[in-house]
Amino acid sequence: MYAVQRDDWAGSRVGQTVLSLAYAARNNMKFGGFLPALSKPHTLHAGDVPAAMSAFLGCNYSDLVVQAENVQFDRCWNGVDTLGSGFAGQEILLEECRGVECRDQAVLTSSFLSELRKSTLILTHSTPYFEGNGMKVAIHMRRGDRVPQGSAKDVNSKHYASDALYLNFLRLLRQHMQNAEIHVFSTTERDTTSEDFDVYRNLGVQVHLDGDIVGDWAHMAQADLLVTAPSTYSWVAGLLNEKCVAIFNIFTLPIVVDWIELSEDLHEFKDIESCLSKRGF
Repeated sequence: MYAVQRDDWAGSRVGQTVLSLAYAARNNMKFGGFLPALSKPHTLHAGDVPAAMSAFLGCNYSDLVVQAENVQFDRCWNGVDTLGSGFAGQEILLEECRGVECRDQAVLTSSFLSELRKSTLILTHSTPYFEGNGMKVAIHMRRGDRVPQGSAKDVNSKHYASDALYLNFLRLLRQHMQNAEIHVFSTTERDTTSEDFDVYRNLGVQVHLDGDIVGDWAHMAQADLLVTAPSTYSWVAGLLNEKCVAIFNIFTLPIVVDWIELSEDLHEFKDIESCLSKRGF
């Protein structure tokens, strides 16, 4: 099975890679690699994207890119319809939708995720921002490319969570877990500035902006609690995190088994308390 390499952000590219490998695994097929994208890849986050992807996968990502011209396949498959049988020996192009949100999360089986976690280098990477032995919380905030203007900044959507929502969450967290060490990860592209995060710093939250991809993923994947953004950048880190992962249900990203779904009114916060309690917090 083959796929066409995405040409956009680091999270989207590694998300596609993981799902493509999962599709192949579920259908007992060997994954042959990615055809190069026609356009030049973006680099939204600092650092080298292929190197970060190699660390995430635990192998050299460049080895997965097929350098060939005039490639032909026996069939194309959209990843949705039943593949059927009789494809042994065939070369199949996985030509699925681009958005992770329209993928079949059922391919992310516990056995597949277990193998991914064994392979990745992210879970053994250093986490210098974490100090002491207390509970570590990582929150990813998608800013820069998805921040609406004017009064729309106060409205939550499938691609954006407002400061009000995050602040309500943080107040609950501080109320129930006073000693939690909280870290926010985000970026300052476009109109977003470091000063926009002062409201979080004033609550004692450590803010990390425009960081190294692997470093960000390591802190998110190893945190005792990860709160993902409507972004594959933190969604893929959540796949590696075996502790507690929370995601707001207004987002359209696939919700993996055992993740905690949060409504805007945060009435499911007790599920976070329960998850952390099982881990001794």
